[in-house]
Amino acid sequence: MKKIVVAMYDEEGYTRRLADYFCQHQKNLFDVRLFTSEESLRKFLIGQGTELLITGERDWELFRGINHGIHRLILLSDGQCVREDNGQAVLFKYQSAESMLQEVLAIVADDEELKVPLPKKQMKGTEFVGVFAPYGGAGVTSMALQLAQKYSAQTRCLYLNFEVFDGKVLIDDERNHDIWNANMCRGMSDLIFFLRQRQEKTAVKLQSLIRRIGTIEGIAAVEDYRDLYELSAKDLERLLLVLAEDTEYEKVVFDIGFFGDGSMELLKCMDKLFVPQPATRSQQCKCKSWEALLKKEGLEECLAKMQYVAVNRGRI
Repeated sequence: MKKIVVAMYDEEGYTRRLADYFCQHQKNLFDVRLFTSEESLRKFLIGQGTELLITGERDWELFRGINHGIHRLILLSDGQCVREDNGQAVLFKYQSAESMLQEVLAIVADDEELKVPLPKKQMKGTEFVGVFAPYGGAGVTSMALQLAQKYSAQTRCLYLNFEVFDGKVLIDDERNHDIWNANMCRGMSDLIFFLRQRQEKTAVKLQSLIRRIGTIEGIAAVEDYRDLYELSAKDLERLLLVLAEDTEYEKVVFDIGFFGDGSMELLKCMDKLFVPQPATRSQQCKCKSWEALLKKEGLEECLAKMQYVAVNRGRI
């Protein structure tokens, strides 16, 4: 399947860096064409056409008559010339290229008419690594983030937060604000909703939710813990299949809280399972109870791949 053609037009050259970022991070999905001349863009639209045209808000009148050559028009706004009657998607131009890419991916995911190419892995499949503890205060999230950081230095790795409540807020020092707080950005709640709708472009929706801090790529926790309880075994199976077949991640780290049967389903699907070493008598007893439950449920395979590891609670 051919890539989605993205034409970018800007006489001032603003979109050049944006085009470079799109090419660098979504080269398998987007075929980006950069234009600085209205005439050359018109010829391209009439001759070939484009799925997406990203251009300045003040320029949109120039291309209204070429409807057959533009599937979706996305306007870059500086916040001073916002038109609410044009019916087009609008991106605020003075935000990070990463944020703009996420918004464009979300537009693509929600557009039922756009067909997207999905990258098929040429190498061995994705390894699923879970971190879980049958007791609170164990440092599960710290361990999961440390693993994601370690793996990301070696290969493509994704961190997924399946905690009921997100107690770890990462700070992006350069921008000085929280970007992985579940209340500050879209995250697992959006992905779960998309999974339950059984829509085709789950991989694109997933990519639109990913945020980066340093070397870690991840998706924030749910906004409402009840979203996790709505996950069915089929939803989780579909998510794992998308991660394994339709993304380029070679490792996925699952930060797993306890949300009933869904947690047990995830644990069964992990290739590796790390558990923070119990530090107290009470924690040891809870680990024994959990191991007994796994045996009772016939989940000895979880015990076989489980490793108790000491937690390093240093700052990520």
